[in-house]
Formats: sequence, C-alpha cells, structure tokens
Amino acid sequence: MSFAEAIRKGLDAHERAVRARAEVDSVLRSASEEISEVLGFRLSLEFGTSIKEGVRSAVASFATLEAPKIRVDILNSVAPGGRRQLAEVRFSELVYPVTLSWDDRSEFATNREEFTAALEKLLESRKTGDKISEIAPKAPALEPPPEN
Repeated sequence: MSFAEAIRKGLDAHERAVRARAEVDSVLRSASEEISEVLGFRLSLEFGTSIKEGVRSAVASFATLEAPKIRVDILNSVAPGGRRQLAEVRFSELVYPVTLSWDDRSEFATNREEFTAALEKLLESRKTGDKISEIAPKAPALEPPPEN
C-alpha cells in the first residue's frame, strides 16, 4: 500500500464517520420532536460527556491513590426543569456500531434502524420515565374551589 492509498482510506473513513454521526443525531432530533409533542413541553435528547471514576489498580489501592477519572459519552434528556443522564454511549471509530447502556442493560446498534430500536427500548424503561418526570415542568397547583 502507498501513502496515497492510506490517506484515501483515512479520508473515506472520516466521511463515513461524519455521515453516521449525522444519522444518529437525526434520530435524536426526530425522537425529541415526537416526544415533545406527546409531553406538551420541549424535551431534547442530546449526546454529551461526563467524568466518572475509573477502576483503581491494586498498586493505587495500596498507595491510597485516587482512582483515575475517565471521560465517557452519555445521552441526556434536557427539558425546562433540567438535565438527566439516561445512558452511557460507546461509539466505535466510525460511530457504528454504537452501544447504549443503562441500568444493567446494553443495546448494540450497527445501523439507523437498530439505533432507533435501542433508543425506543431505553425510552420504555421505567427509570427513564422517572428521570423524564423529574425534569418535566411542574403544573401549577389548582386552587380549591371557593366556599359558598
């Protein structure tokens, strides 16, 4: 293989990754619009990052060193009442395959249809429902009817 072939392959991989990321972003936008319509308030599904503690090595444990911090990709729900992490996301180098992990479950997707199905399974979770209800706008309290 020549350097010219290598760079062509690298540029092709870049283009495929850009298209795949646009595709998963498009799925999130469509889901956000549909969900917002059902809920009656704006809810956005967005990718983000978070920092979590990694696993401490045996040497670190004996030396009482802190566990390393690891940056992870996440899927958030964002609404007027705040933001909640719904899942961790693992993208491959070319985006697909992508894995959504929440609670004790992981869904693996190799294309748009599988990513859509994985997102639907996440949204069906009771714990996802709990998180969405935490950030939903609170309805104003009803005043008691006047006493006659």
